[in-house]
Amino acid sequence: MSVSWQSWPEKIGLILICTLYSPPTFSQETELDSIIRTIDFRKDSIQSIFQWVITELEYDPRQLLLVNGSSAYGTLRQNIVREAINRKKGICQHYAQLFNALLKRAGYESYVIEGYTRQGSTDDPYGHAWNAVKTGGKWFLYDPTWASGYVTGFVFTKRFDYQWYKVSPARFIETHVPFDPIWQLLNPPLSHAQIRDNIFENTGNFSFQDSIRLIAMAPEQEMLLASLRRIKKMGVPNKPTREYVQSLELYEKNTRDYQILQNTNALLNRAISTYNEYVLSKNHQFRKPLWTDEMLEVFPKKLKIHTDSSNKLINTVSTANLQNAQYQARLKKQLDQFIEIAAGEAIFIQKYLSTWKPMRMQHFYKK
Repeated sequence: MSVSWQSWPEKIGLILICTLYSPPTFSQETELDSIIRTIDFRKDSIQSIFQWVITELEYDPRQLLLVNGSSAYGTLRQNIVREAINRKKGICQHYAQLFNALLKRAGYESYVIEGYTRQGSTDDPYGHAWNAVKTGGKWFLYDPTWASGYVTGFVFTKRFDYQWYKVSPARFIETHVPFDPIWQLLNPPLSHAQIRDNIFENTGNFSFQDSIRLIAMAPEQEMLLASLRRIKKMGVPNKPTREYVQSLELYEKNTRDYQILQNTNALLNRAISTYNEYVLSKNHQFRKPLWTDEMLEVFPKKLKIHTDSSNKLINTVSTANLQNAQYQARLKKQLDQFIEIAAGEAIFIQKYLSTWKPMRMQHFYKK
């Protein structure tokens, strides 16, 4: 019996495993180290960094006009330090984030705190950001923005005011109210009603130090959810707090969606890795490494389990976030392409297994 096909092997290529997507980040260590080397450090190194920040930065009142609950404060901080370094201008987030970044680089335990401010008996209409720093075993509060000068009619006047440097929590709470009550640094924290009524004494059993230790160890999303619970439990007394809660809820959803997409990507990568093992064997007529008929028979089912799981997972995401939406679109395209490839190989395997063994070699050559 003769056969009529050309005798060159039909090699198939491996599929590259999808790369994990992550949002752009700013690697700032080199620039921060460069800044630290220029600072004239005196006895109090925190004060030296504080002085550099309030001297070098200039408040930008017009940028305040662009503020909304999700962009000026809350959670979108990726480029704030870079913008502060490059422009030497900004609003409270730029002052607080740059001060925080320099302190951390210098080895201090420091946090950016977000909240609202009070002047007299009135809550300010915008959110604000400041810093909590641990020094000498104690926590103190710092507001480099208020220490740098003042704004009149959208004109910034630089005038240093050191009353906002290294302030005790008991005094700071009179003007600065953090959204998350932990960052009052009071045991126990005061309620919004007490702050509004100028009742700055409280009793109870609470340890903000324990909470901060947990924050330092917890994953970001777990920390975020815990903070949201505390904020909501304390109440939402004004517009800045309401906008902040909304921005955190949106960020939490985007983070959750991103994690789902990462899990989808991992499932797809697993399927592709399994497929590549199959390709290596197929390119050697299933002899090296050896794939038995039993292995080939179950292979399409294994791929289908992975692709079905990936499809199910990716379709749970409905997002308005641009980066997540782009990531989802790329994954869907890759998944659809892989499903098409897997379907073609399932047909090949079915034909191969249904062919009399002495004649199976014909499937490895182009006709």
